[in-house]
Amino acid sequence: MFIATILAYRFELFFWEVKQTKLLCISVMALHQEGPLREKARKMWKMIEETPPRFSVYDMWEMNAGIFVKMFSLVTGLIVTLIQFQYL
Repeated sequence: MFIATILAYRFELFFWEVKQTKLLCISVMALHQEGPLREKARKMWKMIEETPPRFSVYDMWEMNAGIFVKMFSLVTGLIVTLIQFQYL
């Protein structure tokens, strides 16, 4: 349970950083209407939008990062529910 909690927390931090990067790219594109800085921000934004983060599992297969978050949220929700029923 402890490992699942730590992993879920780390994945949430990762997705928060990705979201902050997208917001930063949008704000840079709003400020700069043309130039190399806008092009770099636009490329970063497109890269985040088009290619979701993927994790390699021992170079055998790749998993989408969203699967980890969904799986750990399901497991932590189940654990919390079981703990609640135990103390009723």
